[in-house]
Amino acid sequence: MSHLSNRKLSWVLTNRVLKFLGDKAKKDPKKYMKFYNDYGLFFREGIVTTHEQEMRVCCSQSIMQTQAQPNANN
Repeated sequence: MSHLSNRKLSWVLTNRVLKFLGDKAKKDPKKYMKFYNDYGLFFREGIVTTHEQEMRVCCSQSIMQTQAQPNANN
């Protein structure tokens, strides 16, 4: 695969995972927060280690939004 194809595939997969997590956060906030407390470190590490600034912004905004939603429901 070319570099451009890999980048596009990375974007598509990242966006689908973030959408999936966002949906889970809306449906079951307590379960999502448990998941995030267990694995959030890996998401934050991924944001820091990615080389693409646009991907960093997209991921960090998504995580902040899903993290804020469950708190608003409590």
